[in-house]
Order: sequence, then structure tokens, then C-alpha cells
Amino acid sequence: MRSAARLLAVRRRAEVRPKDAWDKAAVLSSFLSSVVIALVGIAVSYWAHKTQLETNIAIQQAQERVTRYTSDRDARLQQGRFTTDLLTHLLSSDPAHRRIAVIVLRKVVDDQRMADSILAVLARGDIDPDVRTAAFDQLQHTLVDGAQTLSEQQNALNFLEQRGFLKVVSYAKSSDSTKNNEARLEAVPFGQQPGPLTLQVGDVSTPKKPTEAFRGTVFVESAEKFVIGSR
Repeated sequence: MRSAARLLAVRRRAEVRPKDAWDKAAVLSSFLSSVVIALVGIAVSYWAHKTQLETNIAIQQAQERVTRYTSDRDARLQQGRFTTDLLTHLLSSDPAHRRIAVIVLRKVVDDQRMADSILAVLARGDIDPDVRTAAFDQLQHTLVDGAQTLSEQQNALNFLEQRGFLKVVSYAKSSDSTKNNEARLEAVPFGQQPGPLTLQVGDVSTPKKPTEAFRGTVFVESAEKFVIGSR
């Protein structure tokens, strides 16, 4: 009986024995393991979501590039068809077809210098007087890009004069909302073309010279400048 009582007492003391450092470490380890597992799960979920988002963005950007490429390609094909049709009308033996082509030429051809060259050839060389008049009417009011430098605009105006037996009689800002300049031209007989134009920046107080052809406010590199044209 005494042995049983002694064994029971030892067991009770073991049950109420305070937890030592190892016991506390075991509890803390279990808690930290739970926290680490939770954090790992959150991190994995975050990186998976981030990777998916980046993948979706990359796919969307690729789709947009393909769409732009397709749109540009279709536009070029359409432009090619327009140009082919236009050339067919320009080479037609029917003057009415040539007049129509002259009217839409600048709207269809992106290269305005090429368009003006064609108009100049037709204005002075087409066998039909109505076609010549239509071509000259197109050249009579010509837009020049106001974003160009003064030197580039000077070259553009001289090109027009030399190709079309024309002379610039006025040059000013375009009346539309764009930052373009409008040149008004007049026909001159063959062999009586004036000398080349020179454009210079001045102001309203600059004295007029005999060689002056025009003066006015125009766009130069998209900024308003007072420009004087002389020969």
C-alpha cells in the first residue's frame, strides 16, 4: 500500500511540475512554424498573382502591337489601292478623269512634294485646258508645314515656283486651325520666272526694299514669326 501511495504522489508531482525551457521552446516552435507556413502561403499567393498580372499585361501589350501592325498594314494597302486608282485616272485619255484625279491628288498622296510636282507638270503640259486650269487652281493655294525651319520653308516655296512656272505673291498663316502657312501663287510665262526667294525674320518696322516680294506673320518651327520674302 505504501508503494502505491508513493508512486501516486510522484505521478502527481510530475503532473504539476512547472514547464522548463524545453517545454517553452516546443510551444514557441510550434507557434512560429504556424506563422512561417502562413507567411509562405501569403508570399506564394502574392507572387503567383503578380506573375499572372504581369503575364496578362504582356499578352495585352502584344495584342495591341499586333492590332497596330495590322491596322498600319491595312492602311498602307488601302493607300496603295488609292494611289493605283489615282494613277489610272491621271493617265486616262478622258480629261474628266484627269480633272478628278487632280482635285483629289493632294488628299491621297502623302508626299506633298511629289503631288505638287505632278500638279506642276499637268498645269503647264496637259493637252486639255480644263485639266491645266484645275491643276493650277490646286497649286494657287498651297499649304506649307509651319513646323519646318525657315530654310526648309524657303526651299519648299522655291521648289513650287521652279516646277510650276509660278511665283509666290503672298505668304501668311493658314486660316484654318492648324499651324500651317498658306502660299498664294500666280502663273508666270515661260522664261519670265522671277529669281529665287529668300526668307528672313524681321518685324513690322523693317523698311521695305525694292526686292521685297511679301511680308507677314507665319509659323516657323510652330512659333509665330514676322517673315519678309525678297528676291
